[in-house]
Amino acid sequence: MKEISKRVAWLFSVLGIALLCSACADGGGEGDAGASDADAHVEDGADADSDADSDADGTSLPDVDLGDAYGLLVPTGFQACSRASYLWSEHLPDVLRLFARVTFKPGLFRLDKDLTSFEADLIEQVEWNREPQIATPTGPGQFTRDGEHYTYIQDFAFGQDLMRLEMRVSFEPNEGPDAGQVIELNETHFIGYRVSLGALIAVSSLYFNACTCDTFTSRVVDYTFEDGDLLSIEVCSICPGDFCKSSTGRIPRADATFSGESRTLNDQMQLSIVFGQHDWSGTLLVYLREPLAGYAGLVLTFGNLLEGDTVDLFDESLEVIQTKNVTQTEIRPGW
Repeated sequence: MKEISKRVAWLFSVLGIALLCSACADGGGEGDAGASDADAHVEDGADADSDADSDADGTSLPDVDLGDAYGLLVPTGFQACSRASYLWSEHLPDVLRLFARVTFKPGLFRLDKDLTSFEADLIEQVEWNREPQIATPTGPGQFTRDGEHYTYIQDFAFGQDLMRLEMRVSFEPNEGPDAGQVIELNETHFIGYRVSLGALIAVSSLYFNACTCDTFTSRVVDYTFEDGDLLSIEVCSICPGDFCKSSTGRIPRADATFSGESRTLNDQMQLSIVFGQHDWSGTLLVYLREPLAGYAGLVLTFGNLLEGDTVDLFDESLEVIQTKNVTQTEIRPGW
């Protein structure tokens, strides 16, 4: 079923107005007198006077004194990856332009309660597009505060294409369990709405989750095609509530075998999955930057319980050159 998930619609309601109104405008708000990048980022080795040794999830925190401020903890190597709202074979060029990845700078970032805006150096790298391009920041990142909510905005350029990245971090107590003094960028907080991240480039809106899916249960699904070719995927599906319209998900790994040639993929800029209503249907995409047996990738549709239906195989020009039936689906707990 070709529909945009409820999670995407929710994120658009949070981010869409701000993104569309301010996309790629100059500046990101003015900082208060004395606010600087140094105020926002607590470096390792700072004075050790804090009683806060861990966040709500038990993650070890740098031994620093935040005082009355909030903190945003970024683990080393943390990345957020965009997720598609649709994966339609007839729109492959547009689908592949929705791939993006954000790498954050590690550390404990100080979020002051008495400033309405302040600069921060939060982003290490932004990648975007089918053949990933690296962005150039056009200016510093800027936090603005509205009560217990902090919004971070930074603009980037990919040649002539401009992207505005916007992240929202909420410490408001009535949004589920109390976040405490420090929020960590992790899978759970992205799913639980403590943190939301989106971007706008040209007319395309991008929505992000953590690139990993280690906290949630994964399965391996083997799809056999009518000519004996095989696709095996590790899939992680996440329903953010007790009852939801559809899950979000990731494919941490895919193994493709075409005409006896095999390849393993684990790059989130090449793998994507979209679940339909109540997970009764969905679509997955595997993109091969280097063709395998003449194919540059596939789009596979599945029904309830990930049961395979059909698979469209496309070439380097992103044209579908063959459609096959999935003759067998097997689900197992791991590789």
